[in-house]
Amino acid sequence: MDDKQIIDLYATGLSAREIERRTGVSRKHASKILRDHGHDLSIKKNLPEREIIDLYLAGNSGLSLAQKYDVSYGTIARVLNNNDVAIRNPRDIDKETVLTVFEETGTLAETAKILGHSRPTIRKVLVGEGIDLPRSGSDPKYTFNDKFFDNIDSQEKAYWLGFMFADGYVKSNLSDVGITLAAQDVGHLESFKADIEYTGPVHRYPSSNTAISTQDYCRVVLRSRRMASDLITHGCMPRKTHCVGAPVDLPSDLNRHFIRGVCDGDGYIGLYEKSGSVEIVGTFELLDWIRSVGPSGMTEPRPHKNIYRIRTTAGGFKTWCGWMYLNSTVSLPRKYDKAYEGATR
Repeated sequence: MDDKQIIDLYATGLSAREIERRTGVSRKHASKILRDHGHDLSIKKNLPEREIIDLYLAGNSGLSLAQKYDVSYGTIARVLNNNDVAIRNPRDIDKETVLTVFEETGTLAETAKILGHSRPTIRKVLVGEGIDLPRSGSDPKYTFNDKFFDNIDSQEKAYWLGFMFADGYVKSNLSDVGITLAAQDVGHLESFKADIEYTGPVHRYPSSNTAISTQDYCRVVLRSRRMASDLITHGCMPRKTHCVGAPVDLPSDLNRHFIRGVCDGDGYIGLYEKSGSVEIVGTFELLDWIRSVGPSGMTEPRPHKNIYRIRTTAGGFKTWCGWMYLNSTVSLPRKYDKAYEGATR
């Protein structure tokens, strides 16, 4: 793991101690890297505990207080527990709260303890949200090739790495890897499932306030610290919206397959009467790399909302469609169809 990855993990809120626990990099070495790059590790967040307790007793939720003071829910829970304040046990458990706390703790037992619910209750919520938890005292219920991203040596691995850069996620506790898509693309998750040899189901859910737009959606969540670590090693970081750069250790002959994965996840292909357009959004660093290794005919990265965008020029559309999609074995079908038409008409 290089210096930039250590710094990016620290930026997500992990301490040097936590980085050591989750990645195997010694705390002493991680601390030295962070200090060498100007981080003062002696700075502690002084929380107004009495104020937090008063606000909580006045009816504010633990999550709202975590957001207010820019700390984790677990930190708020520890303040309350250390001061003998009983944590409220709502009758209707909030799924998003369970998922948030589980992401922070990484364990069923700690999540149950913080939220004041039984382990079976927390397990039921997590399993219902598509998280594959191992059965107590036995092997995981479902299996998959957790070494899939260890060495990127095929177009399938390069493609799914690119798709993970765009539309997948590695949770900040480094225990879960997942992809959530609109229900119309469930077949694409079935393809991912087949490539990684996953024996579990693709879970489907009705639309909600936290789903993709207002559409029904589908999800695959994999519990694997090894896969999470491999993805981070290749540059796919937790909370990656603003910190993902170019892929690491990707063979140059697989660049187009990786970029096709990024385009399928975070791109757009438009067909017009006499022309078309390929657009990809992401960080400046990632898009600048894509533009530098691909064929000519792509604009420089330009600001787009809170990220950046590149798009083909008038003469680059056909070239990029053909370069990314023709003679490939894996792609999102609806985008492949447009790219094929754009490249061959």
